[in-house]
Amino acid sequence: MKRIIKLIALVLTAVFIRLSARASNNEPDMNSTPEQYKVSLTVNGNKATATIVANQATAELKELLKNGNIYVSMNDYGGFEKVGTLPQSFTRNDKYTTTLAGDIMLYQGNQIVIFYDSNSWNYTPIGRIDTMTASDIKSFLGTGNISLEISLISTSGTRLLKSEKTSLKTEYYDISGNKVSEETKGFLIRKNGNRTTKIWK
Repeated sequence: MKRIIKLIALVLTAVFIRLSARASNNEPDMNSTPEQYKVSLTVNGNKATATIVANQATAELKELLKNGNIYVSMNDYGGFEKVGTLPQSFTRNDKYTTTLAGDIMLYQGNQIVIFYDSNSWNYTPIGRIDTMTASDIKSFLGTGNISLEISLISTSGTRLLKSEKTSLKTEYYDISGNKVSEETKGFLIRKNGNRTTKIWK
């Protein structure tokens, strides 16, 4: 009997190590593919929405926004844009682009640029302000230095709530590494986000 219990414990430990390694290595899944999403932009109490394009930089930006809103100090440059430094660098995929008023671009990997007029340079696209004319965008951004607040909008059209950001799916596996239901009895591996624990039910 002791030998059987010891064998089960060894198998359980092996499965635990495998699942823990999978979590720590952040193995990609089909749900991690970059996709479009919406953000809210706030300047001096005035709000606008923007559609964010799908690429690696914006996927990284979305993950950052899930931790809370971003605040960027921006200033005018060249008479055609507002530019400010982001809290971290993002993956660049620069292309020579002629921008239009309302375009949002990533410059040099760590600067966000919002255009109220046209310019041509190498940028990584981030997105575009929704349903605003060029004059509306210039008025929205104002003159001189501004503070821009960027917040993530959920798929339901509201700002992402804290409960939505922190909820993690709990999964259960048997000693062979097979996914099982929560009601299963015996030695199990419980996986919650990147946290993996051994349990007995």
